[in-house]
Amino acid sequence: MIPKADYTKILANVPVATVDILVVHAGKYLLVKRKKKPLKGKWWTPGGRVLRGEMVKDAVYRKLAEEIGIKTLRHTSYGGNLVSMQFVGVYEDMFMDNEFGLRYIHTISSVFRVELAVTPNIWLDGQSSAFKWARKLPERLRILRST
Repeated sequence: MIPKADYTKILANVPVATVDILVVHAGKYLLVKRKKKPLKGKWWTPGGRVLRGEMVKDAVYRKLAEEIGIKTLRHTSYGGNLVSMQFVGVYEDMFMDNEFGLRYIHTISSVFRVELAVTPNIWLDGQSSAFKWARKLPERLRILRST
């Protein structure tokens, strides 16, 4: 862990690499209601920071397990649940509302679509208060397409 004061200095000077995960089942997206800034109280996709030394796809697998309880094995499916994972594009944002007192936090997120074969048992970590399946993604999630 980086002390908060040091991390605040980092955030004030460089963008943060993150992943956003479009979990899809039966034509609907899994959204979680955020308990923390940024986007506190808003519906959003699972995801978060990429750790130093972690490959982006590994961050997707880790965040699926940590945030919503979907455990997958690399390059295989978990109980036939994971159908596919594909890179969709990049989402970039400047979050003015943040817990660090900064004017904004700049994030650059690799966005992945994860298709599930069966409805998963979802459990939430401490970052989210609820989940729902929705036909549309949040309006703010403007993905720059990779194709």
